[in-house]
Amino acid sequence: MNRLSLILAAIVALGGVFAGGQLLGDKRGYARAQGEYAVAYAEAEAAAAEQQKALMRAVERVAENAEQERNAMQSRLTAADDSVERLRQTIRDANARADPGAPGELDAARARSLLAECTGKYRDMAHRADKLRATVIGLQDYVRALGQGAVTP
Repeated sequence: MNRLSLILAAIVALGGVFAGGQLLGDKRGYARAQGEYAVAYAEAEAAAAEQQKALMRAVERVAENAEQERNAMQSRLTAADDSVERLRQTIRDANARADPGAPGELDAARARSLLAECTGKYRDMAHRADKLRATVIGLQDYVRALGQGAVTP
C-alpha cells in the first residue's frame, strides 16, 4: 500500500502542478489580452481624436469660404444697388426734362417708371438667388471636404 500511496501522491502532485501551471498560464494570457486591448483602445481613441480634428478643420475651412462668399455677395449687392439708383436718377432726370404736353410723353414717363420698378425687383430676386447660391456652395464644400478624406472611418 505504501507504494500505491506514493504513486497516487505523485499523480496528485503532478495534477496540482499541471493545474497550477494552467492557472498561471491563464492569468498571463488574461494579462496579455488586457494589454492588447488597452493598446487597441488607445489607438482607436487616437484615431477618433484625429478624425474629429480633421472634421473641425474642414468645418472651419467651409465657414471661411462661406464668409468670403458673403462678403463677395455683399459687394455685388452694393454694386447692384448703386446701378439701380443711378438708373432711377437718370429716369427722374428724363422725366423732369420731358415736356408733359408732348404726344406720348405720359406713356414714356410711365414706361421709364416701370423700368425702374422692374430693375429694383430684378435686383431683389438676384440677391435672393445669390443667398441660395452661397448656401449651395457652402453645402457642396462641406460634402466635398468629407468626401475627400478629411474624415475617414
